[in-house]
Amino acid sequence: MPIAADRTSPIAPELWARTLDADPILDRSFDGLVPASIRRWRGIDPAIDQFALDHHFISVHLGGAKRLSRHGEGRSETREVQNGAHSMIPAGTAFQWDTAGPVDFAHIYFSP
Repeated sequence: MPIAADRTSPIAPELWARTLDADPILDRSFDGLVPASIRRWRGIDPAIDQFALDHHFISVHLGGAKRLSRHGEGRSETREVQNGAHSMIPAGTAFQWDTAGPVDFAHIYFSP
């Protein structure tokens, strides 16, 4: 399945992961009551195009305090976040993220 050029047609998390400049340092799937998967990246490019995904996900911000800017869905936000803070991203939304500080995050994906 090709990656959507417009970033707004939902794709699988596995396809989006291929757009990043490095492989995840953690990649696990779980087939429990609620099937889910988790991936973690560290030290990649601080500017990330997050394509619309066909899964909801929680982004857990790791590695220390940082400033995050998120652009998309008609608005922009910039926040200081602490280690362990999280962002909840619904399926079908696309953002551009810019990080000032350590780039270290995990995504927990689950089907809508």
